[in-house]
Amino acid sequence: MKSFVTANVIPYRPFAWKNEITGKVEGFDVDIIKAIGKEIGISVNVQATTWEKIFFNLLEKQCDLVIAAMTITKQRLETIIFSDSYLTAGQIITVPKDSTIKNLNDLEQKSVGVLKNTTGDFIMKDMKELHHLKIRKYPSKTKAFASLQNGETDALVIDLPLAQYFIKSHPDLELTIACNMFTTENYAIAFRKESLQLRENINQGLRKIKENGIYQEILDKFF
Repeated sequence: MKSFVTANVIPYRPFAWKNEITGKVEGFDVDIIKAIGKEIGISVNVQATTWEKIFFNLLEKQCDLVIAAMTITKQRLETIIFSDSYLTAGQIITVPKDSTIKNLNDLEQKSVGVLKNTTGDFIMKDMKELHHLKIRKYPSKTKAFASLQNGETDALVIDLPLAQYFIKSHPDLELTIACNMFTTENYAIAFRKESLQLRENINQGLRKIKENGIYQEILDKFF
């Protein structure tokens, strides 16, 4: 195999989005898979798609692999296989820099923002009654972070990489991460079950970019 097609969900900054000027898909996931491809001598063709179509495209052989900030889960392992993890993520609390919130217990009776239908949403739903939380659900990161600015929420529970990227991109907003991750999620590249050799090749390339420093360069670029 001299090339492969990878599916990336867009728009999902900082992992993948379409450059409005060039029309090309860019992002952390794109840089990672291209760096891996270069190490193992395989060219990468990026296919932009939506989350709703991503598993269908893989299983119907419209792409060879999927890299889309996808968490390894038991349910997904029933139908697909994964590479080694290329990023460890988890839920954190984002707050204004002058906030007194430092951990989960400090959220007691506070207004907490989450992204709808995400891990943060599900976790806060379980904690709502215990900590008397007022949960506000948002359809996008932009609206969720804006809620911290305008005082609509006291804190935002969200994936660490998303918070890191947003805070780095908007230093004027004076937001900070209040605590260490309180969940752990491993992002990995997905393949069809029969693609064992391709998975091994990708794992080999992933190990190489971690060893030679390229992975760290990409990590620092976005986070």
